Amino acid sequence: SSGFGFSAGWNFWSMSPNTNAGIYFENIWYSTDSQQAVLTNVGLDMKSRIKGGFYDRFGIGAIRVKLPNEEATTKLVGIFGIGYRFNKAFGLEIYSSSLPSSNPPASTLNMAIVWNF
Repeated sequence: SSGFGFSAGWNFWSMSPNTNAGIYFENIWYSTDSQQAVLTNVGLDMKSRIKGGFYDRFGIGAIRVKLPNEEATTKLVGIFGIGYRFNKAFGLEIYSSSLPSSNPPASTLNMAIVWNF
């Protein structure tokens, strides 16, 4: 499947010179051959600089999954990703969202263009 979405985040705590904690919000629309899903995700994440412009991202949150003709469910979601900042404002990030409590367990692989302001 493929999809389109948007997300916003705010780093509210500088834990060390290389690590920030923050909150994030995402809304993503996925479509497959048979159906469309809407995922809304909110949670806490932590980003740590690895080297140069590279950083990693860990997060935990609650995700609301809405499939057509089904009631929406809310589940625990874990996020892991790696990103690169080309300069202070722009970067690229690849991250995975995992829903271990789904039956069967589900995950998505996401790519984002990041703008920090």
